[in-house]
Amino acid sequence: MSKQQEADRDKGMRPAMQMGVYETFEDIYGRKSTLDELITDVSQFTQKSMLWVCATIVAGMQLWNQIDVQPGDVFSTLVQLYFDHPLRGRIMAGYWSSNPRHVLFHRRQVLLIAKLAIKHCSGSGMDARQNANLIGDILLKANDQLDFGLLRELAGRGSLPATRDEYSRLVAEMVVIGEDGSPQIAQMITRSHLMLRRFANELRSHPDWIDVAGEYETATGITLEENEAMIFGSHARHGEDLSRLLYTTPGALPLKEANFAPTSIPPAKVTAFLDSVCSGPVKMAQELSYKDNGPNDLSIFRKYPLVQQFYNLHLTSAWCGFLMMDNIFFLDKVLTGPYWQANAKYGQRVHRFWGAVFERYVNDLMSRATASTVNGYIADPRPVNNPNEQLCDGVLIAGDSLVLMEYKGNVFTAAAKYSGDHTALMAEIRKKLVQAQESNTKKGVEQLAATVNTLYGSNGPRLYP
Repeated sequence: MSKQQEADRDKGMRPAMQMGVYETFEDIYGRKSTLDELITDVSQFTQKSMLWVCATIVAGMQLWNQIDVQPGDVFSTLVQLYFDHPLRGRIMAGYWSSNPRHVLFHRRQVLLIAKLAIKHCSGSGMDARQNANLIGDILLKANDQLDFGLLRELAGRGSLPATRDEYSRLVAEMVVIGEDGSPQIAQMITRSHLMLRRFANELRSHPDWIDVAGEYETATGITLEENEAMIFGSHARHGEDLSRLLYTTPGALPLKEANFAPTSIPPAKVTAFLDSVCSGPVKMAQELSYKDNGPNDLSIFRKYPLVQQFYNLHLTSAWCGFLMMDNIFFLDKVLTGPYWQANAKYGQRVHRFWGAVFERYVNDLMSRATASTVNGYIADPRPVNNPNEQLCDGVLIAGDSLVLMEYKGNVFTAAAKYSGDHTALMAEIRKKLVQAQESNTKKGVEQLAATVNTLYGSNGPRLYP
């Protein structure tokens, strides 16, 4: 890496997009490890210490952030702790490489290790914090488990996807990789706030309107503003200052109820908030025993991004803390907390209403993006002679080009996304984005095809949904 590239990274500047690959046990040792091996390695440690290590990596490396601005000094320190000398040079060289960049730490990896600790560790065993040299292989073996192996034949031939089946394999692999990304947090929070506050309220005349904010406050005793404040404040607490503090004060890692004391939010509401975003390992293990779709299914942390832990129970100074396992899932609670609270009461009505909210949000976004430009945007276009028929959700006009748009906020099942069954995922995509065969209802792609045929007639372009 050039000195200019290093300087840009130190300044937090993002270079041009580049390819990244996970640093794996298979690449280093020449064989792919098994999930059983990984479970054996993880289960030799106490659950509490293994979860502590995971939370330390999350906070220390600021894993929710773009790789380019994650702290290089923390990376170097953790590599020194977790790997023996012969491997350190290779790991560090991979960190500074480009196209491909070698990625050691990432969200999916740490959450998989945490999930296995919850499922398979107990109160007995070695302390992972005192046996850091054994953690390196666990990190590498976890990275071995995250691909479904659907593209190995293509990769062996050096071929690009060419058939529908091969493309479906690529999609199945990329869906889980996409969920591991680092979204722009400011945009994420702003979008959630606007959808809950502005666009939901603009649709009070909608036949399926639900007071999502009011339902959330009634159920939890917490207002949307209080929920947002506690989420954003807790996330900020796990930022760069904590990453640096862990060098000298590792005990500062867990979030505590006392951290909220300087705020004006009553303690009862703080407790209610924490109850809504965290759970203990016993309950989480029970839920995982009922439903777990493999290494890539990290839904348990989407539901509980904080893990409750008790410390010093044998002393009068016992206390409760909360380990942050994933900041992105935690921040997503700004929207998903109120949404799923309403869903529990209203079911499909919430899905219908939220589709309208999402459409209103995207229409506003596109209208603002095209304002004061030569392009035009039409929201909710309808034929002049049939105002009851919606052609599509939106139309973008750019020169002599016409872009027809359908917005979908569908939720795919965890089994379809995380099981590695690409045919099941394709069936789910077809059902929700192409056609619901059981009701013969057009979805997304077929809706757009029908709209083009309506606009251009039989002499128009031939479309294949």
